[in-house]
Amino acid sequence: MRKAMAFCLQGATLVACTRHLKNNLTQYCQDVVGMSRQSRSAVVDAFFGEAGLVTVPDVTAFDAELTKVCDGVLSNMPDKLRQHIDNRYTCISYRLFDSNGSK
Repeated sequence: MRKAMAFCLQGATLVACTRHLKNNLTQYCQDVVGMSRQSRSAVVDAFFGEAGLVTVPDVTAFDAELTKVCDGVLSNMPDKLRQHIDNRYTCISYRLFDSNGSK
């Protein structure tokens, strides 16, 4: 589908919707990382819950909330998950963690 969209809409920026990002994160936590339902729910809620990152009103609030998420929920998560989040849910110019999975 991505190849078809790239061909038909040449030059357009592909933007994933929050539903697909949430499903991707949930599936990765379960299938790849093997997290329990409770841990998986905490991570997904930190990003997509009622008070998650997707609800913040502006960039300043996003940065503050992102710091809380990294210091809180993500602080004791597996490196594999932190790298996944860093590669998909942050801006390319701003990485949450270094290549070793450390902040």
